[in-house]
Amino acid sequence: MGRKPAWMLAAVVAVIVLVAVVAAIVRATQPSADLDLSTPEGTVQTFLEATFAHDYERAAALLDPEGRCTLEDLERGYHDTSGTVALIETTTTDTGARVQVEITWTDGPFGIGGYSEPQTYRLTPDGDGWVILGVPWPLWSCGADL
Repeated sequence: MGRKPAWMLAAVVAVIVLVAVVAAIVRATQPSADLDLSTPEGTVQTFLEATFAHDYERAAALLDPEGRCTLEDLERGYHDTSGTVALIETTTTDTGARVQVEITWTDGPFGIGGYSEPQTYRLTPDGDGWVILGVPWPLWSCGADL
């Protein structure tokens, strides 16, 4: 009698894992919606797409022109192009916005497993659109003389 609950628990766990795998596959294979560049979400999406495509001039145009990060910082950095990005949440105020995303890689370091990491982008209005403030992922430092 003690073995029946263990088998039931194993079956439930197996179903949950199967559902999670199917959800991950569906999410990874769905085409992304093109968001409006005049929104904070569209600005972040365009920045990440440009970065993944190594179109650093386009990505740099979305950075705060008064900030420390430049085209040269983007060109100098390492940019893994295999990630997928999911929008988590956007908070907009009169003075700025915060866009939270989760970036997922299916292959982890040394080809073992996958991993995700959350990233938050801070933006400020700029004319008809938005610009990204600070040192946004995938950059780790800006303005350094190397």
